[in-house]
Amino acid sequence: MNEEQTRTPEVDSAIRAQLEQFVNELSATCGENLLSVVVYGSALTPEFMLGRSDVNLLIVLERTDAVSLRRIEPVLKRYGRRLRLNVVLFTLDGLRRSADTFPIEIVQMSRRYAVLCGCNPLEGLTVQRTDLRMQLERELKTLIVQLRRNYAYEASRHKVVCEMMLRSFGTLLALLRTALELLGEEVPQSTDDVIDAIEQVLGFKVDVLKQIAQLRRGKLRLPKERVHELFSEYIALVEQLMQWVDEFKL
Repeated sequence: MNEEQTRTPEVDSAIRAQLEQFVNELSATCGENLLSVVVYGSALTPEFMLGRSDVNLLIVLERTDAVSLRRIEPVLKRYGRRLRLNVVLFTLDGLRRSADTFPIEIVQMSRRYAVLCGCNPLEGLTVQRTDLRMQLERELKTLIVQLRRNYAYEASRHKVVCEMMLRSFGTLLALLRTALELLGEEVPQSTDDVIDAIEQVLGFKVDVLKQIAQLRRGKLRLPKERVHELFSEYIALVEQLMQWVDEFKL
């Protein structure tokens, strides 16, 4: 492994020291098999919320065989829950061959990231807009199916319905950013700016997204009777976005 390591002041200060410890322990465990560790997403933004936001990591290994993966289990377990790590593991060749399969994830990684150690595996990596549109449609339809199923099972439990919206909101935000990317629009960093951009570019009514964003920040409390109204508006907006993507022509 390349011993030259890059630390970035952009990583949220609440997790910076622990993240460095994680990288050091992972490096000591893997040795030459560790090619790169990249942090991306909200941990590099002012919107990071300790204990609520995931810390997204791309870990690139020379070998991803069972023996190599078993070796890093203790380190991942030790830091995984503490830091809310969301880890994806690739070989360098596997990552480059996956740009057509996971274009949304590649774009999400490339939009804002910091190399914590090793090489930059995202350099020169590109995705095709046709692949991006196809995955966006698939992910939106999957989200709709999940929301319908979960609501059908849990509609009488107001707190569960609230959590359902909150848990899926991060996924929807990533898909909204992808829609802007697909249109060739500038993709804002903050949640509020993304919501405003969707309203301006697509003409969607986004009040429901603004309310869920406030709910997520703990700045809004919903009476029980409002929970079902909000969910109805939420799933209707996701369906509207799904229809737009379905009809979108490159």
